[in-house]
Amino acid sequence: MSVLGRATARAAEQLGLFKGARWYLREAPRTGAAKAETVLVGVPKTGPRPPVGEVRLLAPDDWAIQRSFSLRLHDYPLDFNVTRAKVLSMTEAEIRDGLQKMPTFVGTRDGAPVARVRLAPDEPGVLELKGVLVLPEARGTGISDLTVRTALEWARDQGHGKVRLWVRENNKPAIDLYTRTGFRPTGETKPLAQDPSLNSVEMMVRVGR
Repeated sequence: MSVLGRATARAAEQLGLFKGARWYLREAPRTGAAKAETVLVGVPKTGPRPPVGEVRLLAPDDWAIQRSFSLRLHDYPLDFNVTRAKVLSMTEAEIRDGLQKMPTFVGTRDGAPVARVRLAPDEPGVLELKGVLVLPEARGTGISDLTVRTALEWARDQGHGKVRLWVRENNKPAIDLYTRTGFRPTGETKPLAQDPSLNSVEMMVRVGR
């Protein structure tokens, strides 16, 4: 196994990913790499499967992929309170540390990263789905569903009971995605930080006991 592959395996072990039989290591293309590397791949029991795409957990060595997604967030100012300058100011060490603390799942098609979701600690037994981004060229392909479902199954495998999120009230494509993957509105709302004339609505799904 390559150094990069060993790093991926270490990240998996630290997060307890091998508790779930749906996770496995295999040789796969890695963006910018001269040859295939060993990466962690998740395939949910339910929902779309390849050739829709594959989902993998980002290891710290994948910090450049994480940065590339973060640099796209400023294209959606209503949904992400992140500036390009802020992303560029982050050091490699800071991004690596973030990947250790917040499990980050990337959906790929033909080896190219096109979707990302992150899980952040919220309260005991509850995680928050954050930083969901699907590149325009991948919308409508099913990779967004696959990526979200994989993250939810990981959360369940780790013993978490619920996953919640906040979404802009008029972001219909996002709400449709979350509804397809099991989320339901809780009735809670709060003003959208970027535009207080709009609300964010809370949605939640139960993934375990």
